[in-house]
Amino acid sequence: AWPLAVAASAGEAAGSAAAASDGAVAASAGDAAGDAAAASDGAVTGSSDGGGGLPGDLAAVVRMRVGQPVPTEQVLAQPPVRDVWQVIGVRDSYEERLSVRRVWLIGKETGRAALVLSFAAPGQSLPSDLTGGTEIDADLCFYPGIRALVAATHGVSLLEPRGWTVAESLRRLTDALAADPWLEAWPMLLHGAIVPAGHGPGERWHVLDPDGEALPLDARCGDQWRFLAASGGEPAVIAAEWTWSGLIPLAMYVDGDVVLP
Repeated sequence: AWPLAVAASAGEAAGSAAAASDGAVAASAGDAAGDAAAASDGAVTGSSDGGGGLPGDLAAVVRMRVGQPVPTEQVLAQPPVRDVWQVIGVRDSYEERLSVRRVWLIGKETGRAALVLSFAAPGQSLPSDLTGGTEIDADLCFYPGIRALVAATHGVSLLEPRGWTVAESLRRLTDALAADPWLEAWPMLLHGAIVPAGHGPGERWHVLDPDGEALPLDARCGDQWRFLAASGGEPAVIAAEWTWSGLIPLAMYVDGDVVLP
């Protein structure tokens, strides 16, 4: 069991570390968004080079963000990215009368992140071909940004993930925000312990890595006693969806088992 005194002190350390991390990410995101926004008018209105001085990939992201549709056929016509894709977590939600499934993947060799989205109308079932806790050898074709389609699969195996520190994860996030300053969610595989919230108002649960750096969970996720019990308070690999409101836990990988929130 996690001693309450340790949990309290870890919670204070996590809060301080997370506040510093949030500030660094927000500053980087603000710089990236400012640079992109300053040039986005040309990309949207269509200057002679088609990108308003923006790099091609960022110009494509800008056009998509302002509502220019990207047909599925065009996406599948792109050169595929083959990798062993780690299916780190799945999250279902209900939006505007539609069921939405978000499947987060990270390439084992490329390190590239991908989001596969599925939608189902009332009475329909969401696809279940991508299962959290597995690795899939597959070809992915990407929309501008992070969203992808599975073009072909070549095999499936069990996932044995390796988690990153908070610093490593934030570096990856900063690179992602530079590529898409309007990014609202990002997959993270963190090596750390789950730390309970303190007793003060507004205190939140955190993921605390062995270097003493932490990231807060989204307050709407509530208590994570299941994760704490499964790990015994020890570091594990925690899959989460980063958002501006905090981490949304997707799964914990500990001693060969997959634990869901």
